[in-house]
Amino acid sequence: GKAIRGWQQKGEAARATRGADMMVGKECDVTTLEVSSHFGQGIVQDGGPGIIVSIRCEEPNELERGTRARIVGYHAGSDTYTVEPA
Repeated sequence: GKAIRGWQQKGEAARATRGADMMVGKECDVTTLEVSSHFGQGIVQDGGPGIIVSIRCEEPNELERGTRARIVGYHAGSDTYTVEPA
């Protein structure tokens, strides 16, 4: 019953985190006007329509729409990726 459902949810969360961790090292195209420690979005090209990700970067930085960033970390609590200029 409840124990199995809880285990399944934990398993799903672990799989999602592993998938997110696979993004580390990839590059994304910045789609927002800027990227800050609280705001930003990018798209990772995956051979299809792309994967939209929430990205964050220390300021100041030169990231803006049309530039490329490298994903260097993932934060599960906020479902965001730390990036640096590529």
